[in-house]
Amino acid sequence: MKKSSSILVFSLISILSSCSINISSFCLKEAAKPASFSYESYNTNEYKSYFNKILNSQVNMIKKFNAFNDGDYLISPTTIFNAFSMLELSTINDNLEEVKAVIGVDEIENKENYEYYFSKLNKEFEGGLIKSLNSIWLSSKLKDRYDTNTLDTLANDMFVNSYEVDFANEKETFKVVDQYIKSATNNLLNADGMKFDSLDVAMLLNTLYIKDLWNKNKDLSETKETYSFKNEDGSEYKTKLLYKAKVSGKPIIEEAYKKFYVNTCNGYELEFIVPNVNYEINDVFELSEIDQLLKENSYINSDDDYIYYTNVYFPSFSIEGNYELIDFFKEEYNLTSLFNPSFDYTLLEGSPIELVTSSILHKNKLSVDKEGIEGASYTSIMIGPTSSDVDKEIKTYDFYVDKGFIFNLKSSDGNILFSGTVSNLSN
Repeated sequence: MKKSSSILVFSLISILSSCSINISSFCLKEAAKPASFSYESYNTNEYKSYFNKILNSQVNMIKKFNAFNDGDYLISPTTIFNAFSMLELSTINDNLEEVKAVIGVDEIENKENYEYYFSKLNKEFEGGLIKSLNSIWLSSKLKDRYDTNTLDTLANDMFVNSYEVDFANEKETFKVVDQYIKSATNNLLNADGMKFDSLDVAMLLNTLYIKDLWNKNKDLSETKETYSFKNEDGSEYKTKLLYKAKVSGKPIIEEAYKKFYVNTCNGYELEFIVPNVNYEINDVFELSEIDQLLKENSYINSDDDYIYYTNVYFPSFSIEGNYELIDFFKEEYNLTSLFNPSFDYTLLEGSPIELVTSSILHKNKLSVDKEGIEGASYTSIMIGPTSSDVDKEIKTYDFYVDKGFIFNLKSSDGNILFSGTVSNLSN
């Protein structure tokens, strides 16, 4: 991960700040720009209630995906939420109710709150940036039938850029979408795995990219010692660990697990949940308190006697995930209407055409090394027919991530950008 953050910020913001992205597609409707908000904007009871519902849906999704998936995984609840939020404003009736069941909120009634939420996913800062983009790609064969009200609503309420492509020309469409995804994710991801067909009507696409450093001017050090990382398959992997000193707070330590975090210089937190001896990752997911464990990101920084700090030792790792999610949503959420032909979409006007959600592709990559974090994700939904502390003593803990673990990458408000498990380390 190269420290070319100033060039990176300029290139991503300049390329993606408008509907024009210098590719061979036609921009139908340019997205509105989310406003910048103060801390007070996010501190209202209304927004807190809205965001809490989102967190509940994210935690529910993480639990369901862990149960559904065999082995380690990486998902982004944030990109799935944004893609389904666009779908919510593009559908009605039974489809609408199924989408609400996934994302946990009614975006039609929460336009201002969504703007607050989305604006926090689009920030520049020293050392990197976070950038999320919403887009819809529509078939040029149906350009006389686009529902302009739906496109206006998506542009103004969900900051969606609308593009026109010829899905029948699969090679050219793939090239256009691939270039867009690469630009949006700093070349971490591409469109491999996407398939286009002449019958396709539309594709909803959310992308997410984040890059941040642990420290502005210094990489993390590695331990001199080599540690044995205990893989869940019974083997051990010899590795040096990264070391971040004096992170504020003390670990949460329970019978089955221990939990702590490391923070980037701009406030993002990589949280580790490490099963204790005689427990494994799935044992932790079966705990009665798993919802709060995944959701809460508060730690005790001080009490009447001590100020707490923790030295955190954790491995470098890189993990990817590439999933077709239709079976997941059918089995874990019991969704049926979205995947059966129906008239419950609002993308086209005129005589009705039965449409169906034919693909939900979810692709992710996250790297954690001595410099910092860099991650990218996208979710595509294809639609087609069919100070009192001065006198206190300082107390310091050591926290070792030396066996298979659950991790969440969170923003400072607790929004879960990425979630996954690492049960085994290897070369």
